[in-house]
Amino acid sequence: MTRAPAQTSAGGRSEPPSGPGSEARSEPRSEARSEPRSERGTKERILDAAERLFSSQGVAATSIRAITAEAGVNVAAVHYHYGGRDELLRAVLQRRLGAVNEERLRQLDALLERPERPRVEDVVHAFLAPALLSSAEDESLPRMADLLLAEPPSRARELAMEIFGEVFERFAGALQTLLPELPPALVRERLRFAIGSMIHAIHAPRDLLEPESSTPPHVEVKEVLPALTDFVSAGLRAPEGGTP
Repeated sequence: MTRAPAQTSAGGRSEPPSGPGSEARSEPRSEARSEPRSERGTKERILDAAERLFSSQGVAATSIRAITAEAGVNVAAVHYHYGGRDELLRAVLQRRLGAVNEERLRQLDALLERPERPRVEDVVHAFLAPALLSSAEDESLPRMADLLLAEPPSRARELAMEIFGEVFERFAGALQTLLPELPPALVRERLRFAIGSMIHAIHAPRDLLEPESSTPPHVEVKEVLPALTDFVSAGLRAPEGGTP
């Protein structure tokens, strides 16, 4: 049986294969004309399937074939759109966290454009609020930290730098300007502590360390924002070396 050559679009790019046996035949021209919408749908199905499987069984235990079976696409489609499992994980994280980071930078830019000098609390709020408020609307967000932290350290660092690097540097710089008495390395360390506190606030039950008899009433994540902002701001302002 002769393998048909891949069909090429007007822009000179090969169309993605789809459907049973598509690795060995080209896509019909009528489908190729609607390719942009079809591609978006295929990519979203792949990302949805990858996110479900990564979250339920871990990245290392999830094969490309398991993802294709869950998404109802073939292996060639995954490789066409994403290349492999590492790129899929990056795309899953970026899809959920990209909008949060954009909102953080938007709020920080708005603060820095004001004529008056922002407070530490203002910068901290701009960092924390998009994540906490988004997690109240999107239950998948807490799982993104799990996926990232479950990766080997070198890989987790690479992904964190790619997804959060710009945000971290911008906020660390803004805080350093407001706290010139502190060494830059200490400001950065305390901002990392703030990230840990934020992840805990989003992810862990509030009554985790409370006796069952004194369990507080349910509180939405967004209602924790004022207390967490005060807590992080106080930690950032603390003098170097702590109290004797």
